[in-house]
Amino acid sequence: MRNCRPWRFVIVIISLILSLLMVFLFRVQTIDTPDLGIITYKYKWGKVCQILADSNRDGKVDYREITSAPFGAISTHTSNALEYWEDADFDGHFERHAILEHGKIKILEIDEDADGIYEKILTGEEAQEFYATRRLAKPKRDPSDR
Repeated sequence: MRNCRPWRFVIVIISLILSLLMVFLFRVQTIDTPDLGIITYKYKWGKVCQILADSNRDGKVDYREITSAPFGAISTHTSNALEYWEDADFDGHFERHAILEHGKIKILEIDEDADGIYEKILTGEEAQEFYATRRLAKPKRDPSDR
């Protein structure tokens, strides 16, 4: 008669539980929304760590955010965002890069000619004022999609 070893069964069950836990803790979730486009959430340790958005569905990221947002909430430039990049004109280059602290823009870098080099770097109150007065309005769709 074969010798039954229950410890093997226990190891298999523990391995299965750990595998399922890792899949949940480090997952990628993609949602297609009519207004915001394709939103991708990247999780690390069960918490959203990065949000990517393709607003015009062309396969290129138009918005990228490193976040501390709980439960997958899109921060929309609030205290959850730590850093973000914005491509408001859908040309494939990020025109703005912002570093936030306590929900306020600490550093704002602006690439005015889409060459990949930020020509204007603003800090503190100056960055907040510039962002508030000259925010690029993101269209819902790329005008060339018609």
